[in-house]
Amino acid sequence: MSKHKHAELMMQYAQDAMETDKPWERWEVLDDITNTWRTLTCAPFWVYKTAYRRKIETIKIGNFEFPKPEGKYPEAGAKYYYPALNRDFLVEFDFWGWNTLDVTIAESGLLHLSEENARKHAEVLVAISQGKTSLEDEK
Repeated sequence: MSKHKHAELMMQYAQDAMETDKPWERWEVLDDITNTWRTLTCAPFWVYKTAYRRKIETIKIGNFEFPKPEGKYPEAGAKYYYPALNRDFLVEFDFWGWNTLDVTIAESGLLHLSEENARKHAEVLVAISQGKTSLEDEK
């Protein structure tokens, strides 16, 4: 017998339930009509054809919020992204190889597994460095 399609997500959800009485607030479901992720409003039904995911964890500093960097090292060869404030596009990528740069980026709290998350992180760092109080601040 094989495991349920959502078995691993169910385990993560159970862990969230050990930490809060409203674990569904940490989860999203894919709306198959609009193709957008929506926050759950109750416990998931774990419908086989429905996609679920844990919300991206964020760090909030004042009015700024950005995706929390990865807390674990990626597997060897995995592509990762990091804020690169010396680049016009604010993001650089590399492939994990356990070299000094890889480990330094990870231990500095800059490693992301998506370009979008690294870009949001970089935008917040730039805004704070410019003395802005939010990303909308024109200062």
